Amino acid sequence: MRNWLAVVLPAGLAFAPFTSVLAQEESPTIEPGARVRIHAGQTADGRYGTFVGTITRLDSDSLALRTSEPSPVVVSLTSLAGLEVSRGRKSHPWEGATIGLVLGAATGAIIGFALGDDPPCQKSGWFACWGEWRFTAEEYATMGAVVFGAIGILVGRKVGANIETERWQQVPLDRLRVSFVPQRGGRFAFAVSVAF
Repeated sequence: MRNWLAVVLPAGLAFAPFTSVLAQEESPTIEPGARVRIHAGQTADGRYGTFVGTITRLDSDSLALRTSEPSPVVVSLTSLAGLEVSRGRKSHPWEGATIGLVLGAATGAIIGFALGDDPPCQKSGWFACWGEWRFTAEEYATMGAVVFGAIGILVGRKVGANIETERWQQVPLDRLRVSFVPQRGGRFAFAVSVAF
């Protein structure tokens, strides 16, 4: 037991700084141009709900989003009920392959079992039925599950690769910090960061 601990403990301590660096690199950036999803308690014009859009303006107390609606959505930072930052779009080939496997195998098994048992050989003699394939319903179900499952994997993977969803990272609101960021030409802009 002691030898195992002597190996694991130093290795864990050696990699500890890298985990904090990775956590800092993955912290979401909230600045003009970022795509976000907000859950607003109330917007400046009295609307409630969830809004998805691109930040066009960020002040010390509010942010403005360009959404699919004609007018921008302006929300006070204090009225935010939730904030998520887009991490891009992702396709789902492996999820599609898994679903295709399950559906294909189930369909093949049902069809195979429905075929039933082959009738027994009626010929007499030792080798009279030699070379004739005869299967039970369970064997047909197994073959159907394998064949249709393989087809389901191929079709499901193709379908899943064509389905893209947006990935979102939630930003803890209690860790939001608003600060000034120097810009070119001696200007300053507001930036929102996440404290850890």
